[in-house]
Amino acid sequence: MRSLERQGSDDVDTIFDLASMTKCIATATSVMKLVEQGRIRLNDPVAAYLPELRRRKENITIRQLLTHFSD
Repeated sequence: MRSLERQGSDDVDTIFDLASMTKCIATATSVMKLVEQGRIRLNDPVAAYLPELRRRKENITIRQLLTHFSD
């Protein structure tokens, strides 16, 4: 793996570490496809899809999870 210090210009063989980006890109894309299909709505409570959250986190919405803004 290449050092974090820049050692020249990038080319087609340059390897970039995208591990931390994979989860958010894949999750957001998948969720938005479900929204497009009408299977979920962003303002739906997560507990509607994960019943085990009904007692503790019943007011958290899908939108809040995607934006990391929930209590």
